[in-house]
Amino acid sequence: MYEIEGQWDRTVLMKDVQSGDTVELYDAGEAISKLSTPLVKNPEEMKPTESAMVWGEVSKAILLGNWDKAREEKRKVEERERMLRKERNCRDDWVPKHFRISLNKEG
Repeated sequence: MYEIEGQWDRTVLMKDVQSGDTVELYDAGEAISKLSTPLVKNPEEMKPTESAMVWGEVSKAILLGNWDKAREEKRKVEERERMLRKERNCRDDWVPKHFRISLNKEG
């Protein structure tokens, strides 16, 4: 039998109850230190709705360990999304860009 304890943003440990041996299952600091920003060959060809464009500044701040900047950039993304949703809800003629409604026998 094992006990597992820890926090997702720090470390997670597994302890063998009989022997008392403990093994580290996950180290968030180590995992984050191995992250790298995805390479974008030509940013001019990217659409403004692509994740790398939307979340790019948040990602940069996280990789630099600048948590205040990351929070601020995340807030900007969320505010922009709220504004866009509000605009869509105000228009009667809005049609999704990437999806079509397809009715089947379930509805």
